[in-house]
Amino acid sequence: MEAAMKAMFSLTLTLMLVHAQTSAQGWVPQNPGVTITLYEVHFRNSNLGTAVGAAGKIVQTGNGGQSWFQTGSGTNIDLHGVDFANDNIGIIVGNGGLMLRSVNAGASWTNLVQLTGDNLRGISFADSQNGTIVGLNGAIFRTTNGGLTWASQRGLTADLFEVSFITPEIGTVVGEAGLVLRTTNAGSTWVAQPSGTTHTMYGVSFPDVNNGVAVGTSGTIIRTTNGGQTWSSQFVGAGELTSVHMVTASVGYITGQSGLVLKTTNGGVSWIAQPSNTSNDLKEIYFSDPMTGTAVGSGGAVIRTVSGGAASVTAQYPVATDWNLISVPLTLSNYTRTVVYPTSSSDAYSFNNGYQTQSVLQNKIGYWLKFDANQSVSMTGQVRARDTVDVSEGWNIIGSVANPVPVSSLLTIPSGIIEPGTVYGFNGSYANADTIKPGRGYWVKVTGPGKIVLISP
Repeated sequence: MEAAMKAMFSLTLTLMLVHAQTSAQGWVPQNPGVTITLYEVHFRNSNLGTAVGAAGKIVQTGNGGQSWFQTGSGTNIDLHGVDFANDNIGIIVGNGGLMLRSVNAGASWTNLVQLTGDNLRGISFADSQNGTIVGLNGAIFRTTNGGLTWASQRGLTADLFEVSFITPEIGTVVGEAGLVLRTTNAGSTWVAQPSGTTHTMYGVSFPDVNNGVAVGTSGTIIRTTNGGQTWSSQFVGAGELTSVHMVTASVGYITGQSGLVLKTTNGGVSWIAQPSNTSNDLKEIYFSDPMTGTAVGSGGAVIRTVSGGAASVTAQYPVATDWNLISVPLTLSNYTRTVVYPTSSSDAYSFNNGYQTQSVLQNKIGYWLKFDANQSVSMTGQVRARDTVDVSEGWNIIGSVANPVPVSSLLTIPSGIIEPGTVYGFNGSYANADTIKPGRGYWVKVTGPGKIVLISP
């Protein structure tokens, strides 16, 4: 094995079982009483919520989702969007240009005059009077009287999927082939912005006039800090991303396929996957405050959090006498080496074309660390269900997430950069690894710079 991997260490390892006890559930599944796909959810406050979906289904809750009840829509057409102008006035949109309006907090819904035959997808109210609807074939409609009447603003034929207004004048629309449109005059004119991507964008959210995030196919995330004058692009290797809600300029959430939930606390610079406790595709997410949110999706999936999605665990990770390849699989409040591994007896060594000593550890990467006896190290933190690790050409030491990840399921960006048979763990000597285990570090050789994506099954 190459010099970077040669053992400077010799150790006899006694394996110990890893035990974790959940102390906060994070995302909790709820039962909406339907099994069809729910496409959109909106909460007027932490208790009052409405979700809409296939076959004209409307489900509502008055107690934060502890119980849900169905409300008649008068249609079996798929419903894709819902928003409330105020506590009483709500609008639902769906296929075939369907628009439903409620003036009694969702107790009943009436069908508005059909303005288009195009499928409608997204709706956003900036205040009690001003709202915008978007849909396929460039459909854009605007109301200035709480949804009583709507005027067309159609100016193109591209499919549009979501809209976000932060003031009555300023809004952003996203759609097919990376299309991003911006208005600063209530939709009188729409200006295309350079998104930097050709991927279809399904979700967009602006918490203020400058900061915004949009998501779409192929794990695409784009973000702006200047009202869309420029957008920076990220790829998280997560398949289709379906919705985003930036609750504040710092805190936001994304949903995607197979129960994916991502969270940012730094304005979208980085995203951390959260265990969602569902494998259903999630279609939409909404937070009434930074801690309280609900997501809905296929098969009638509804999940709820009152803790910002954080699932806290206390876990025990085994180490052995002498040198170990270790990592940090949880999100912690303090990453100082002497706090995370208080019984370690050496500096921590990371590797980046050579060894460097580290006094503060990080998630995603692995370290050499020495101990004077076999033991278990206890950590308490938030579960990391997914990580995207930057790697350089050649050998790298990568870290782990909170649950085991089969080596065969590792994704890479670009694809196929891991050299076959070059994922090694250390157990007294090097051996090919078939699983990335929590708390451990692993050597990996890649053919070029890129990213390795670890996803808990």
